[in-house]
Amino acid sequence: MSDTPNRPVYSAGKLPARANLEHLKNEAKQRLKTMRSQSPTVRLSEAQLLVARSYGFPSWRKLKSHIDALNDFGQQLINAVHVGDLETIRKVLDSHPELVNAGADLPRHDRPSDALAMRLIHLAIAEAKIDVLRLLIERGADLNARNADGRLPLHDCFELNHDDFAKILLDAGAVPDVCAAAAYGMHDQLQEILKSDPGNANDLTTGNSPLGWAAFGHQPKSATILFQHGALADRPPYDSYAWGPAAMVASTDVARVLLEHGASRFIVSSQAALSLTPRSSYKFCSISARTRVFATVKDERLWMKPLFRPGRTRKLTFQFARSLRRDLSTP
Repeated sequence: MSDTPNRPVYSAGKLPARANLEHLKNEAKQRLKTMRSQSPTVRLSEAQLLVARSYGFPSWRKLKSHIDALNDFGQQLINAVHVGDLETIRKVLDSHPELVNAGADLPRHDRPSDALAMRLIHLAIAEAKIDVLRLLIERGADLNARNADGRLPLHDCFELNHDDFAKILLDAGAVPDVCAAAAYGMHDQLQEILKSDPGNANDLTTGNSPLGWAAFGHQPKSATILFQHGALADRPPYDSYAWGPAAMVASTDVARVLLEHGASRFIVSSQAALSLTPRSSYKFCSISARTRVFATVKDERLWMKPLFRPGRTRKLTFQFARSLRRDLSTP
């Protein structure tokens, strides 16, 4: 029989990683002003209750208790996750089970998954602490929490090439969104998601399009399914969101699907520049905060700083450009 205390775990998913009680008090006062414009007898406690409930807590007292615990033990818990200190994690969560969904802001982005408002479960995946992941799941961590970049834990597993972590999450009940389903080639789930809401085919919640995730995963069938449900790649910003990942990982299989479905053959944006014309060599330039890639087939030059995505997306070769130029000649 488990020794874990049988206490409710409240969702703190909407709270900022560095939640501030004074800020929340001011939020309650502002809400009170709005409420009193309609009902002058409303009390501050009623406004505080609405604020608490908006963050997933049943009462202001529970919200305040969470903030106090976060200030007292949050950094200790984050440090324990960083190093895989299971004993400390258990000790803190025994006393404060609501901290299982505590947030962490990483000042440096050394990995593609690093972001603001990461939850402990994101952090465990980033640090490759599989035992910590299991413990957090056991203690009721939100398997579908999104960080400030809109990424689920499943997205982090994909970007960091942690398929074993992804299996644990899925077995525990994590729900893939359209981007995770496209990247991992979960075609049945992808069909169901798009059937339920075809608008998901162009979802940009993660900062990338589902077509881009399909390209990262080398999943041409996923790309085809997305196009069947209305995915766009013939206009900004969707064209660059599709071509950028395709070129970054040399995904010629998905590139063929893009061209077959009318994807733009010339794009210029802050993220990418692409030219595929009858008499010119294929050129692609991908620029981001951590990446600058310029490749031309004609003189076979490659200038590249370290790619910002390890694992699956580390590969960038001329094969992509050569293959498109050879096999996908423009009429």
